[in-house]
Amino acid sequence: MKQALVLVIVAALVAVGFALPAPDAPQAPEVIVPVYPGTATEVAFCPTWTTDEVTTSVLAFGVIDELDLQVAFHADDESVGVDASKGSVGTLFVDPMLAQGLVPALAEANEGQQAAGGVVTTATGLLAAAECARWPATRWVVGVGGTIAEETTTLLLHNPTSQASTVSVEAYSEQGLEVGEGLGSITVPPKGSVRQELTGDLRLRERLVFVVDDPLGAIVPALQHTGEGPDAAVTVGVAESTDPDRSEWFFPTTGGGTAELVLVNSESFDVAVEVDVFTVDGAEIGAEAVLLPARTSEAFVFEGGPAIRIRADAPVGAALRAERDAGIAIAMGVPIEVERWVVVGPGLDGGVPMLDILNTGPDPVSVTYRVLGPGGATSGRTITVPGASRFSQELNVENAAAVLVEAEAPVTVGWWSALPEGGLGVGQGIPVE
Repeated sequence: MKQALVLVIVAALVAVGFALPAPDAPQAPEVIVPVYPGTATEVAFCPTWTTDEVTTSVLAFGVIDELDLQVAFHADDESVGVDASKGSVGTLFVDPMLAQGLVPALAEANEGQQAAGGVVTTATGLLAAAECARWPATRWVVGVGGTIAEETTTLLLHNPTSQASTVSVEAYSEQGLEVGEGLGSITVPPKGSVRQELTGDLRLRERLVFVVDDPLGAIVPALQHTGEGPDAAVTVGVAESTDPDRSEWFFPTTGGGTAELVLVNSESFDVAVEVDVFTVDGAEIGAEAVLLPARTSEAFVFEGGPAIRIRADAPVGAALRAERDAGIAIAMGVPIEVERWVVVGPGLDGGVPMLDILNTGPDPVSVTYRVLGPGGATSGRTITVPGASRFSQELNVENAAAVLVEAEAPVTVGWWSALPEGGLGVGQGIPVE
């Protein structure tokens, strides 16, 4: 019997203050520029994923303001329009044949419209959550994959522009910087994608994190990872810090079980890194401190699903793999703390989602959250997050596509959910203006 699978995209990312500037190198004529406040183009890249078992695919768009949005699954496809009113959710049923396997979807909204983007995929024993990517960037980090036993890892490089882009792909494992098939220089065709299933030279690796350099700033990477059981995970890359003197990453949620944090130093020099751990009971600042050697990666394992902050004196990459019972999830961190967030997807998987809020400051912060559903936003609930701690709240948000979180001081926000039959999903928040 076919397993039911639901694909949800809450799309069209908003203008955010930390969006990376366009690269200085010449760009293809149709490269879409970063989404700055006040710019006309607001876009998002979403890694949609289905299997032959799919019976239902649903796109849902949780919006902050009125939304008139176009979605295309392939560069040459006609776009599908979705409209939604302020504080509500617009939905669209999608032909499963549009998104077989790991397929890029591009969502573009009109000038000045605000929404948040993510992907949630469910089936029996399977739950995967991913954010839509802010882009472009010239250096991306994406992980954590693996190829032990029955595990598989697939890297997707998508180029929505009209000019081919040649990128450099590096892989870091427990053995260090890797060489082999599927790595090195790769040309991604215009309005096309390259999929690399990591086998052969990269078999029997416990962890794999990828660094993608793209001088044109044209492509976006995504990663799919399947475990030994029915569960699987998908995530998109994040842009590495462009500040040569510091790097900071936040993981407000890590899935409530075992969290493996992988740090990558792709620079030619050693980097000093400190890892801070936050729970509902407080913080352990400097729980891990390491001088990360050049061109290497290092993993740290934390139990109980704490929130994590990484601080480094130069750019580093950070990726997370979470495990809980039979479930697996992968996630990238967020590089900034802000007052307003949207988390996308909780309530659509049939599980019991948890909302996690990380306050790294010393003082308590008042936070209000509202559920965005088909009928609009619920009334707000206000809670207080103690200083230097993580707050966790079970959400009763059946069939809701998003949660709007507003704080009186900068925080970070995420969600996770575990299905009774073993699926695990972890989603980080999307910062909004």
